[in-house]
Amino acid sequence: MVFLDRPSPHAPGPRPRGRASRRVVALLAGSALLLGLGACAATPTEGSPASASAESLPPVLPDTVVGQRAGAVLQLLNAASPPTEAELTALLAPGSLAQVTPAGFIEVFKNLQEARPWTLTSFDSLDVAAEGVISGSKGAGELSMRLILDESDLIETLWFGAVAPPRTPATSWEEVGKEVVGLPSNTSLRVARVDGDIPEVIVESGESAPRPLGSIFKLYVLGALVDAIEAGTIGWDDELTVTEGTRSLPSGQLQNLPDGATVTVREAAQKAIEISDNTGTDLLIAALGREAVEAVLPRMGQREEPGQPARNVPFLTTRDLFWLGWAAEPGVRESWKTGDESARRALLAGVPTGAITVDPAALTRPVWTEGLDWFASPAEVEAAQLALHRRAQTPAGEPLAEILAANPGLPVPSDRLDILSFKGGSAPGVLAGSWLVAGPEGALYAITLQVADPGAAPVLDPMIYFGPVQDALALLAAEPSAP
Repeated sequence: MVFLDRPSPHAPGPRPRGRASRRVVALLAGSALLLGLGACAATPTEGSPASASAESLPPVLPDTVVGQRAGAVLQLLNAASPPTEAELTALLAPGSLAQVTPAGFIEVFKNLQEARPWTLTSFDSLDVAAEGVISGSKGAGELSMRLILDESDLIETLWFGAVAPPRTPATSWEEVGKEVVGLPSNTSLRVARVDGDIPEVIVESGESAPRPLGSIFKLYVLGALVDAIEAGTIGWDDELTVTEGTRSLPSGQLQNLPDGATVTVREAAQKAIEISDNTGTDLLIAALGREAVEAVLPRMGQREEPGQPARNVPFLTTRDLFWLGWAAEPGVRESWKTGDESARRALLAGVPTGAITVDPAALTRPVWTEGLDWFASPAEVEAAQLALHRRAQTPAGEPLAEILAANPGLPVPSDRLDILSFKGGSAPGVLAGSWLVAGPEGALYAITLQVADPGAAPVLDPMIYFGPVQDALALLAAEPSAP
């Protein structure tokens, strides 16, 4: 699963405006693809302790759609033979099947069935997302099981992985910084109060240099959109047309629309942020023009090194990244890595314009190390959030507040905090999250987390890395009222 968010089973969304807005957090919940949706299976760990004692009763699945789907998954895990394609089609969303393929899911279930029976030892759910722990036989130990439903109540994300070890929350900013240093992959965390003229850094741990963003780049597309609306060249109610040449891979939903289907600019922007819709994002870039997004970068706080090539010029679409990173010949990727702006624009001219032919199941190799991603420093991501916050207070940017706050990314630990904006991102070897938070009596804080690893495996489970962010939110909630 790569870059893009996935809803978390832990967080209820604020300001419920309908089912989609209640499905929160889109950070990863799996690890097979790039841009988002999918499933993967981890090998059960030997001898992991059971969370339920011999005397305790197993949890009862709720009589809800997500409870019923979890029950159906358990049934398949405990069946004597692997599931059929018909059984998978009745349970899993088309996008998930397209990315992992029925054969891939059948292999996952076949491997896990070797440790049956699997027993549910804990279960926590919201209306469209759930997380449980299942315990296998034959020394298999425990696995975490997560699932998230789509708008049709089919499973769009199914994930099995190692149960995260218990974690002691940090009780000071110094402890938060030490947490970050102790994470298995190279991680940066910056927390700053940003309602003054100059950001007041509270904690900064890890590298401050530019790092890959994954889908956080969509904040820049939103900034370019508002500037174009203010200039009168596009409107929130204008229609965009899905075509073979604009359809991308998941995450998202708009890739499932037929050629010729239309969506409004507002709908594409909402989905680009709330569910990290790649097709919606590419539709916006096509309507605005690549150069318009490039022009907004310095206006939103990107600062290039003198004498160094621009990091995000030319600006990639998601289709560009898919093709260059995983379909093009190795020589093309090397040319991108070493090329200047002119050479890179020439490479983009060679990206196929028809139906996207990249195999989602192959999107496992990190490519950020070859310059294929979008890059910004923690301070620059913070500046981008502030730039959108200011635009949200203008007539042209009025819808931004609702768009940016629809998905809070993580549970809000206190009613003293309000998540004004969240955008997450992920790709093989990349995990990132950016929050703008209103604290007590109007204090404004920015939190930026970025993880970059040359291998994909260390960052498959986002909750390991977002623990320090949860602790930071709790510490902000405990801050004294602003003067």
